[in-house]
Amino acid sequence: METTAKSSKISAIVILTAIIAALHYIPIHASTEIHIIHRELFTIPILLAGFWFGLKFALAVSICISLIYAPQMLLSESAHMGGAAVFTQIVFFNLIAFLVGWLVERQKKQGEKLILAEKLTVLGRAASAMAYEIKNIVEALKKLTRDAGNFACTELDLNFHGELQRLDRLVDNLTSYVPQEEIRAISSDLNQLIRQRIAKNREKARQADVIIESDLDEAGCPSMVDVDKIGWVLDILLTNALEFSTPRQKIRIRSLRKGTHCEVQVQDQGEGINPEHLYKIFKPFFTTKKDGSGLSLASCKKILRDMGGDIRVSSISGKGATFTIVVPREKKDKPYREKVLAMEKALFDQEKK
Repeated sequence: METTAKSSKISAIVILTAIIAALHYIPIHASTEIHIIHRELFTIPILLAGFWFGLKFALAVSICISLIYAPQMLLSESAHMGGAAVFTQIVFFNLIAFLVGWLVERQKKQGEKLILAEKLTVLGRAASAMAYEIKNIVEALKKLTRDAGNFACTELDLNFHGELQRLDRLVDNLTSYVPQEEIRAISSDLNQLIRQRIAKNREKARQADVIIESDLDEAGCPSMVDVDKIGWVLDILLTNALEFSTPRQKIRIRSLRKGTHCEVQVQDQGEGINPEHLYKIFKPFFTTKKDGSGLSLASCKKILRDMGGDIRVSSISGKGATFTIVVPREKKDKPYREKVLAMEKALFDQEKK
């Protein structure tokens, strides 16, 4: 597909150049104005070459056009331009090719750097999330062994605790390579943020023929959040909901103001999540998409936990899924954070049983 598109663009440039060259070489008496028009038309294929293929291809096209343009203006009996003027025009052709090609390639490189930086940021969040999960498991294992009175064999006790300490060091090493993201928490109304993200994703929903509805708490949802990062999380959840929705289905976004925190629910009517996948949905690198990386939801969890909040999911297979964002109303809501950790620990103990 990409090769076909590239061939079509090259053909368009060649055909356009050939048509302009044919017009340029048609003998027309007293045709200074006509030749000026043809001269300006030659910039069109040069611009297209620069926008479509970058610097090298644009320069190649401009050189070919220069070789086509110069003989007619220098040797034709009807030529009215001197050598200096023709040379100046050729320099102009190549200058246009250089500037357009250079700007396009510069923009492309900047775009690639931004994409790479975003990927590294997401990977860093995933690494932090993975380290956090491992740390929780290690702490739970330590508690289990303490509660069980350790092993009957002293040497086995030493080996087991030694391996746990080694795992602790590996986790610390892993997180030391991940730069800590700065959370610029400011007091913001989640309702306003939700409206902005709905407006941003409205066109995607229209193209997918999916309806986005909102049910926002009338009292408002003032919370201490990083606006950009919460916006990114909402975009991820809306994008996922749109991908798993079929035409004419609805996506509903609710906000709920509670005592120490606020909640945002993103509910879709898609196929839902299989029960065996629910507990793995926020694990780094786990995905059910063919082209997915398994990092987006893990990054969402990391961002929200850095703010003192969390994210959870509920789903009935075949009836959609609901993702719930929880954010503190004040910075680093420790009581809620401790509650989340206690719930996770209880789930881990239950799985072990």
